[in-house]
Formats: sequence, C-alpha cells, structure tokens
Amino acid sequence: MRLDDVMLLNRTGWILATSTADSLRDGNKARALAEHAVRITQGTDPESLDTLAAAQAETGQFETAVETMRRALDRARVVRSEMTPEFEQRLDMYRRRQPFRQ
Repeated sequence: MRLDDVMLLNRTGWILATSTADSLRDGNKARALAEHAVRITQGTDPESLDTLAAAQAETGQFETAVETMRRALDRARVVRSEMTPEFEQRLDMYRRRQPFRQ
C-alpha cells in the first residue's frame, strides 16, 4: 500500500472498520490507517476523521468516536456540506454506542 495515499488509507480503513463481514473487520488496523491519514492531512480532511471515528467506534471507544465525529462534522460543514447528513447520522449512532456497518 502506498503509505501516503490518503484516499487508499481511508478506503482500506473504512472497510476494516465498517464491513458487515466479521471476517473482514479489524478495528485496530482500521484505526492505525485512519490515524495516519489524519496525520497526513493535519486533521483537516473530514473523510479521514470520519474513518477514524468509525474505527474508534468499532474498537469500543465511543466517547472518542463522538469527539472525532464532531470534528469531522465541523470540517464537512466548511468543505463538503453534502456530507453533513451522513455524518450527523453516524454521530448519533456513536452517541448511542453503536458502531457503523456498511
């Protein structure tokens, strides 16, 4: 994997965090990939933050996932407003201590 490709890091992390297939999910690997994407983008990319929040929820870190999802939502409102409805739904799920599955 290209270690600096944010889109690839996010896509792989998203699958590992949210897959409906138990055999594919790996929250710890997803979190590591997402954390790297967030570092590369200096926390400014809403999709990277969204992936990180999904990975945090998958690993049971719901309070942290809520905080991260709030940051993602704030960034999305600035740069990708069309994402806000989805982000708001996931934020609500994490508040209810539910991981996201897709």
